[in-house]
Amino acid sequence: MVMVPDGEDVIDVQAALKKENADRIVAIRLSAAPRARERVIELARDTDIFIYDAQFTPEEYLGQTNGPPKVGWGHSTFVEGANLAKLANTSKLVLFHHDPAQDDDAVLEKEQRCRELFPATEVAWEGLVIELS
Repeated sequence: MVMVPDGEDVIDVQAALKKENADRIVAIRLSAAPRARERVIELARDTDIFIYDAQFTPEEYLGQTNGPPKVGWGHSTFVEGANLAKLANTSKLVLFHHDPAQDDDAVLEKEQRCRELFPATEVAWEGLVIELS
């Protein structure tokens, strides 16, 4: 959950949401498909927080580990999230929608690998609250 200064929860069940409040901007991208790349960059442009569906590692996405390729499944990787965050000039990237097959160590490894590409990265976890001040 993201809390903006007026205490309003920002929750979305649609494909994308951009919330502006009190000079803070949050963008959330759910079920990120590569074909929407330019629209996602515009959604995330100059945001304080960009929350991104990074369900798979690049290796999982390409089918090099953990089963068949996931290309076209409607999800993405932390690498694409980092690339989009850079192109959109966002301040912080939050990775969410982790693959249920990934244990906590795998999710933390994904966070560390993403920080090598985009240092201001954090992984979401159940109960996480980010306050914008």
